[in-house]
Amino acid sequence: MAGMQGVSKRWQVTERDVAWLAWIGRWRGATSVQVSAEFAGRGESAPKTVVDRRLRGLKEIGLAEMHRMVHDLPSAWSLTREGMNVAGVAGRVLKPRLADFRHDHEVIAIARQVAVDKPSHQLVTEREIRRLETPDGGVLKDPKYSVRMMGTGRSLRWLYPDLVSVSPEGQTWAHELEASRKDSRRLVRLMMAYIYADHITGVRYYAVPQVEATVKAAAAEANAAAAEIGRPRKIFVQPWRDISPRPATSTSRGRALPPEDAYSE
Repeated sequence: MAGMQGVSKRWQVTERDVAWLAWIGRWRGATSVQVSAEFAGRGESAPKTVVDRRLRGLKEIGLAEMHRMVHDLPSAWSLTREGMNVAGVAGRVLKPRLADFRHDHEVIAIARQVAVDKPSHQLVTEREIRRLETPDGGVLKDPKYSVRMMGTGRSLRWLYPDLVSVSPEGQTWAHELEASRKDSRRLVRLMMAYIYADHITGVRYYAVPQVEATVKAAAAEANAAAAEIGRPRKIFVQPWRDISPRPATSTSRGRALPPEDAYSE
């Protein structure tokens, strides 16, 4: 296989391994449980025990790294530069960050749920969006997924969704996990950036219980402002599970996405 010169003969890298590496490379890091769930969801054989064993082998030959982040979640896996080369993943080598790990872990759960709810949608991760649409010198023409915040010159900045899903008809939906407290004014400003972004059909905010009321109030204000200026209602709020630290035996699950006419294909 191309890019495998010098790799230990003890482990023969398979096409399935490469597919798993490529998927992990879409994120800052992912657990073996998530790899197993993703590929099982595609109808492929990916028992966790097999995923664990293969990832340990890929670590042994220098394609992957394991990171123990928090006590109540499984270890995360990321790609080395060689692993990125083998999987065809471009960009910088990234590793999980402790400060963002719970958030990143949960966004993958959201992506799996969106894939089940809307199997015909193409998913684009934040890492992929940043790789495709990080502006050079502050200039980005015709973004497909990112959103320009209000302002000009040095105050100009870009908003990168946690996740994007694109329908076969080309409707682009942003998905944002809200798991930490934000000032309501800031939330409204972020939501209004999406309201003004013509290439974004709508945004679904997944709000944990601690911030759900604040996010819903901000969404109502942003949607009301949109109506006043003749723009469509774009902001929708989905309650999400509590992701604060908890015992590893917790079996809490995310709630299913409710039917939403504005989110129909």
